[in-house]
Amino acid sequence: MYKIVGSRDMPHIEPVLWTQGQTGVRSLGEPPVVPTAGAIAAAVFNAIGAPVRHLPLTPDKVLAAQEGGAA
Repeated sequence: MYKIVGSRDMPHIEPVLWTQGQTGVRSLGEPPVVPTAGAIAAAVFNAIGAPVRHLPLTPDKVLAAQEGGAA
């Protein structure tokens, strides 16, 4: 079994804010989203005792994993 990547396993990210353009819009994209799927999959594993190895985590896949089928 492999360890699921969590937020503590992420490299240091230093955001750089650019204030170019007329609107002064700033954004931060995907870094907060990266560990989310792994964290949810780990929570499901801890809850049912079986891994669901494919995304998206659907109710059918969770039930199949819980019943011992391939998910």
